[in-house]
Parts: sequence; structure tokens; C-alpha cells
Amino acid sequence: MGAAEPPNTVEQPKAQDKKSSGPAMSAWGIIAVIMTLCLSLMGVYYFTLFYPILCKKERKYDVMDLGSQ
Repeated sequence: MGAAEPPNTVEQPKAQDKKSSGPAMSAWGIIAVIMTLCLSLMGVYYFTLFYPILCKKERKYDVMDLGSQ
């Protein structure tokens, strides 16, 4: 019969209980934040561009009436 093998004394790396610290946000999360920022800035831009046109009040100034007062 052969000699018994010595026990394995090399420790195997233990699985960590906590998840390893990786990036705080995934690539899709970063893309979503950038797209949301771009769309909201575009909304503000077009709101300020078209607000006076869409919501203007009709003002009638009669120049001849103003001079006679």
C-alpha cells in the first residue's frame, strides 16, 4: 500500500461577504443622467425661446389716442 498524502495546508481564498467596491454607477446610469440633463436643458431653452410667441398678450397701442390726452 502506498503512503498517505499529506493534508493540503495551502489555504484557499475565502469568499468575501461584502460585494467588492466597484463603480458607483453603471455605464447605462451615466448615459441616463447625461441624456436627462441634455433633454432638460433643451426643454428650458425651447421654453424660453417660444414662450413669448405662444403666450403673448395682444396689446393694442393706438398712437393717435395717446397723443391727444
